[in-house]
Amino acid sequence: MLDIILYISSGMILFAYLGYFLLILINRNKIVSNSDGFDVTKDIISEYNSINIIETTGYFTVYNIKRKVIKLASKCYYGKDLSSMSLALNEAGISIVDNNKNKYLYSVKRFVNRRLI
Repeated sequence: MLDIILYISSGMILFAYLGYFLLILINRNKIVSNSDGFDVTKDIISEYNSINIIETTGYFTVYNIKRKVIKLASKCYYGKDLSSMSLALNEAGISIVDNNKNKYLYSVKRFVNRRLI
């Protein structure tokens, strides 16, 4: 009897997890803001004058550490949906951490830069 209850409860937990995952996938294109990715990123990094934001073609968004430039893909630059906003905010957060000179992150960056050169 206990085995049956454990089997049913684990199936219900798995079903709830899959339902939550599907809900996230369905709502990823939901418009979450009236501002686009550029405006939101600009508002967050407004106190850091050394950071620039540019639009790039392609699918990737990246923060260039050496040039202090956030390169947003066109979809993220003009996008108002959840996925575009989250990618733009992620790059803004990385740039802020870089400008605050977090010592741990700075040592990791130096290690990575040595390996890439």
